[in-house]
Amino acid sequence: MRKGLLALVVLAAVLTTRVAWAETEFGTPAFVVAVDAKAKSITLKHTDKGVWTQTVATWDEKTEWSKAEKEVWDEKPATAAVAGELKKDSKVYVMISDRGGTQHWLVKLKTLPAAFEVK
Repeated sequence: MRKGLLALVVLAAVLTTRVAWAETEFGTPAFVVAVDAKAKSITLKHTDKGVWTQTVATWDEKTEWSKAEKEVWDEKPATAAVAGELKKDSKVYVMISDRGGTQHWLVKLKTLPAAFEVK
């Protein structure tokens, strides 16, 4: 009986810990502020509930890259080399995750056509 109760308490503790580490993710159109290819980080300017804010995100081998050069929906696969092509005020669509922590990670980055309005 005690072993069963102990196992139940341990299971509850594990489940509670997993919930506390929930991952959050968001997607948004953004302007590029800066790219540090060596550090694999990008600073973006975007709106959050109507207020302009900046987010710094890091990328890794899991990050998905693509380009939409003429139409937003016409997306072509790309590589991390896209990061080196980005300039200040380039328009991008990003998916960002916190992976359950405080650092932001770039899940996906898609370049956007120059005519796309980022708001």
